[in-house]
Amino acid sequence: MLEKVNQNIFESIKHIDQFGNEYWYARELMPILQYNLWQNFHKIIRISMDNCIKSHHNVLDHFIDINKMVRIVQTDSKLKNDKIKGQKNANDTHYKIGKNIRNTILKNGATLPENLPTPNKSLKELERDKCLTEE
Repeated sequence: MLEKVNQNIFESIKHIDQFGNEYWYARELMPILQYNLWQNFHKIIRISMDNCIKSHHNVLDHFIDINKMVRIVQTDSKLKNDKIKGQKNANDTHYKIGKNIRNTILKNGATLPENLPTPNKSLKELERDKCLTEE
């Protein structure tokens, strides 16, 4: 019974892209997995990404650019909370938050996104190949 409930919960927040790939948003998974703070959940995501690398799996097969997502979420929050107005001020805020996030990644001994292993084929190439094999 509990297994069925868990399956229904995860199915209810599952997304499917145009190629039939299933994915979940971290922000939707966070409360289901009982994380109240993004910072705590983000640590778990980083650990999972590091474990992908250690087990010779391509991080990009399992995670989108977390740095970009975190920067967008944090910037949006700062812009709203501090009531920042104007394009230049928004750009400056975006830059500062991105720089802080990169410094935090380095401080924690994690790998910057540009230093993660890259696949032999791009996502678009893989999606195209998948479509061709399904025809």
